[in-house]
Amino acid sequence: MKSSTLKSDFSQLGKTIGITFLFVVLLQGYAFSATILTPPTPSCSTSYTNYIYVSWSSVSGASRYTVRRATSSNYYNSTPIATTSYKYYYDSSATPGVKYYYWINPTNYLGTFYNTSRYDWGIRALVAPTPTASINNESYIRVGWSSVTGAVSYIVRRSTSSSYSSSSQIATTTNTYYYDYSAVAGRVYYYWVLPVGSAGVAYPNTSKYDWGKRVAPITPEPPQPSASVSYTDYIKVTWPSVSNVTKYVIRRGNTSTYSSSMQIATTTNTTYYDYSATPGKRYYYWVNIVYMGSERHNANRYDWGTRLTPSIPEPPQPSASTIYSSYVRVSWSSVANVTKYVIRRSTNSNYRDSIQLATTTSTTYYDYSAIAGKTYYYWINVISKGVEYSNASRYDWGRKYIDTPVVPQPTASISYISYIRVGWSSSTGATKYVIRRSLTSNYDNSIVVGTTTNTYYYDYPPLRNTRYYYWVNPVDNAGNIYFNRSKYDYGWRR
Repeated sequence: MKSSTLKSDFSQLGKTIGITFLFVVLLQGYAFSATILTPPTPSCSTSYTNYIYVSWSSVSGASRYTVRRATSSNYYNSTPIATTSYKYYYDSSATPGVKYYYWINPTNYLGTFYNTSRYDWGIRALVAPTPTASINNESYIRVGWSSVTGAVSYIVRRSTSSSYSSSSQIATTTNTYYYDYSAVAGRVYYYWVLPVGSAGVAYPNTSKYDWGKRVAPITPEPPQPSASVSYTDYIKVTWPSVSNVTKYVIRRGNTSTYSSSMQIATTTNTTYYDYSATPGKRYYYWVNIVYMGSERHNANRYDWGTRLTPSIPEPPQPSASTIYSSYVRVSWSSVANVTKYVIRRSTNSNYRDSIQLATTTSTTYYDYSAIAGKTYYYWINVISKGVEYSNASRYDWGRKYIDTPVVPQPTASISYISYIRVGWSSSTGATKYVIRRSLTSNYDNSIVVGTTTNTYYYDYPPLRNTRYYYWVNPVDNAGNIYFNRSKYDYGWRR
């Protein structure tokens, strides 16, 4: 019982001071000494990718060692991860890139001894990826790599040689790629990618690199323009598209000397319409390009064009009808480049006496306002580009057709007491009928007793049993009255 109590006390003393004491104890005539162990300070690696190598000095009297680990320097947060009799331990369970703290507790027959201040930290190194750099882009070098387990970011280093020591950091990224826009076109660059763990430590591998090159751009050449000579409204300038050009600058001159030309427009299209060109005048055109913010030209690449002088459109010869009773139909041939036609009318062939009747885009006009039977003269003016053109000698006359009605034969009744009924057949072309009456068969002695649009009329003469003579005169659409002296009939009231 005394021996057991002594071990516990010694153990606590050793944990505190870490030295060896010699106790001489008389216990039933025996004497013995107790050795209290001093925990060693470990040494931890930071360069191995498969594990953290933890080593320490041998402790005399220790039978085994307990390896404890934590993610902070607080001993009381640590946990035992292994027990070994060796003076080293390979911690392959460590997560790459994470900083770990280690303590070594030696054990002998008195127990296990520790010292919270004797520790070291280590990191399982990240595996640096092998980058791949592009060689086929004009704007940048793309550097790509595979994702690294445990990496929270990546450092990109660059050099103009394959010597890592001459490289410098150019970027930090969380992506697995980087676009190097700062690379000079045509120059070869070498790249290394260093993964960075949660502990903030970067891990290089000087042998894992790749080289890339930004392609030197080919300077685009200004295109050869083509200028038209066949349009009256403009000169059309066209040219082929040029790659990587942001816009085109159109220049124009009166001669083929580039220095005397001036800018007239900019465009992103490959066609330009020069409406400002004077008809009949020759112009020279150049198309400059804007590339990488700079304007480029080629004084020898030009073409000339001309805007045609427009011909004055000739007013057409109209044709006016005489066969329609409701209107005069005026028609004419179409005239090129005319936007609309102006119809003018007069009652004589003098253009100066004519007035505008209507405008139309058609080649036919129906004049419903013409008076039937009256002759009218028509002219057709044309409007082109806002200007009206006339020709006083190009006219035609026409009129509404008058359908001459046939004078009908009336029939007068003799059987009615109150009136005499006069009836007749319908007459084509008649719009109404005038009824005339006389006491004799002499038309000249007759008087008008009524008008009607019907084919009958009830006449109430004053005398009974007296013979009355009747004529029916048809009236046409022009108001003309037609008569026939011999076409009459008589009747009487009973």
